[in-house]
Amino acid sequence: MLHQGLESANDLMQSLLSPLQWWPQYVQHVPLHFKRRWLSEKLRCRVEQPKPVLLEVQRENLLDCLCSGLDQCTDTLRWGIDVSFTDGEEDWDKEDRDWNKGQRTWEKDGQEDEDMDKDHDTDKEDLDEDEDDDHDYRQKDQADQSCTEKDRKEFFRLAAEEFMEPELGLFVSKDGGRSYHVSPGEGDAKQLKQLQLCGKLIGLALLHGEPVTAMKLSRPLRRLLLGSPIRPLEDMAAVDPEFYQNQVGKILDYKEGEPLGDLGLTFVDEAAGKAELCLGGAERQVTEENKMQYLDLLCHYRLVDSIRPQVDALLSGVQALLPSQVQAELQRVLTATELGLCLWGESAIDLKSWKEKSKATPEMAPGMIEEFWKAVEGMTNEQQHALLEYTTGGFTAEGAIEGLTLAPTEGLVPETVPGYNTLKLPKYGTLAEMRSALLRAATYGNEGAQSWE
Repeated sequence: MLHQGLESANDLMQSLLSPLQWWPQYVQHVPLHFKRRWLSEKLRCRVEQPKPVLLEVQRENLLDCLCSGLDQCTDTLRWGIDVSFTDGEEDWDKEDRDWNKGQRTWEKDGQEDEDMDKDHDTDKEDLDEDEDDDHDYRQKDQADQSCTEKDRKEFFRLAAEEFMEPELGLFVSKDGGRSYHVSPGEGDAKQLKQLQLCGKLIGLALLHGEPVTAMKLSRPLRRLLLGSPIRPLEDMAAVDPEFYQNQVGKILDYKEGEPLGDLGLTFVDEAAGKAELCLGGAERQVTEENKMQYLDLLCHYRLVDSIRPQVDALLSGVQALLPSQVQAELQRVLTATELGLCLWGESAIDLKSWKEKSKATPEMAPGMIEEFWKAVEGMTNEQQHALLEYTTGGFTAEGAIEGLTLAPTEGLVPETVPGYNTLKLPKYGTLAEMRSALLRAATYGNEGAQSWE
């Protein structure tokens, strides 16, 4: 009865998620496991033939097998996959032979028992043998299904690790291994094909609800996978903190009246062979009035435009399993942080450790500090992850938490200082108001939070 009740609740939530997508203030409170199941059902409901595609792969030659397997069945991947590791066939064949041998021994013993006990009723004995036979076969079927699921989990884990190998050169980390962004690489046909296959693997992982733990994709990449626009300055601070502080921060620190024009900057990316950031960019000087536009274009070029073929190859692989209609709904249901949790799995945040590593400026009232941590404690695990990523960039490569610095602000909404792990917090009348404002900021960023006011 309890199980039926839970299933009914699940079904009800699945039916509500689609209409709720138009009200972000409500959908942000839906637990992630409901959203993950909703996505899987959305992808599977399009299936006309439920039989999964069988991928035969070898652990020692996984990437080549993957290329061959996914290329041959692109149109049918939406049915899902089953995985068979062919480099372990000898062991599996031995197990099958042992099982068949045991089955024959059992049949022989059954025959001997029949000869020894002539008084047993023949019909009853045959019925018992049939029931035992069916039981053994059911056990083997269940074991085969369990092996298939186990192989599929192992496949996703190994394939993700293979695609993220530094030697392959598909992704690069500039934030100490916290996240990985698409690498410029060679930009040749081989790299583009591998990125497309990587995208298909991501789509299959979402379809099956399997984690690909090694794929700690950067925040702007996750936004693009959802079909959402990136936030150039905020995302650059997370992806490449050194470039942000040395280049972006240097220009932001120029005060009004200082000779910014003396730097001789134009709307080009000097490090990329003087690539123009806009039409006529080489002739357009950077001034105090247009510096924000320049920085926005510069960061967008570094994050997306300079690697457009590679990004498009990755997205095309995902879209092979995630059509535009589903993707349009997905970006209204999932945030970039939640997509990350779907890909690499959920983990609990140690609030005690986060609090101990954090600090506040002298101007910050003790009461506001206490209220802030109470608001955080009242959030769900995925909401805490969103706030952690918004303020500090998320977990480090070693899985540790970095502290943040709390500071007061005269503004109306919370605001981070990119690259410095600082959160500027306004004063709120109630704890609920503070929590709601923090969730909006963590979900929509600095500019998005301001647009709500």
